[in-house]
Parts: sequence; structure tokens; C-alpha cells
Amino acid sequence: MLNINYVIINDFEWPLILLALDGYSPIPGRVRIHMICFIYHHMGFNFIPGFFGPYSPELDKAIDEGIERGLIDTYYVPLKYGRSIKNYSLTIDGRRVANAIVSKIRDRYVLLDNVAFIKGKEILSDLEAIKRTYREKPLLFLFQKISEDTMKEWPYWMRFESKGLKEILNEVYNEIKYGFL
Repeated sequence: MLNINYVIINDFEWPLILLALDGYSPIPGRVRIHMICFIYHHMGFNFIPGFFGPYSPELDKAIDEGIERGLIDTYYVPLKYGRSIKNYSLTIDGRRVANAIVSKIRDRYVLLDNVAFIKGKEILSDLEAIKRTYREKPLLFLFQKISEDTMKEWPYWMRFESKGLKEILNEVYNEIKYGFL
């Protein structure tokens, strides 16, 4: 029998880990956090189609819990035309907690999706690369990437599947990518 010493990351810990990576760089907008976590789907969150892409109630609850505990801070950053966007970052206490979680998993195996044991440092490296790549990309770009990937193969972590939804997704994707008429 194979005896592997491993840890499990709970839902609450994932947003803290994500916000700690890439030098604690903040993530602009809650939608972008959902999209990044959808792309790195091994966290175990279930997603449903939302108004602006994939949405996970469990992930949303974890973010809210981090804010309520004073570990995640939100602040507005001005955009063009008098608009602003809410940034998400770790507080000083959030950094302390996130660093402890990262230290706990870095040199151990982590059970992901209840099926795979992955080295913690590989998870951190992959997740950091995804954050660095997509953190400042426009939401439309992220939506297009996710739509393209979803049309190829419906993700098992997206709970709702219907022919109509796939057709709508295909129409929206084609219009974004190729323009209207």
C-alpha cells in the first residue's frame, strides 16, 4: 500500500494563496478572480455559467470570508471616464496567514480534486504563472479564452450543461472573435 504524506487545501485558503503569489500583486475585480480560478480548475470549486463568465458560489463565499476575517482588503482604483474597479489584496494579517499556508504546502503533496497528488511547489508555480498571465488582461480577453476552451470540451467543473447554453456561448464567442456581420 502506498503511504503518501499529503495536505488538503480548503476552499477558504485558495483565495489567500492566489493573492499571495506574484509578490502579493492585487487582482482587479472579483470576476477576474473567478476566471483565474476557473482556468486553474484543480482547486475543486464548482462553477456555473454567470452573467460575466464562470461563477462559483463556493469561491465567492471564500472571498467574503477572507474579507470578513480581515485577511483580504478591497479598495477602488480609478479607471478612465470617472469609473473605478475594486482591487483585492491581502492585509498584513492576510499575508501572515497566506505565508503559513504556502509554507505548509510548498514541500508536501497536495490532494487536488480528491483524485490527484501534486507537489505543492508545482501547484504554486502553475497558479502563479496563471495569475501573472491573466491578472491584468481585459475581461473580454479572459471571457474569449474561457469560451474557446469550453466550446472544445465542456469542463467537468462546470455544473450546468445544455445544448442551448452551448449555442449561446458559441454565438457570443464568434461575435467577440470575428465581429458582428
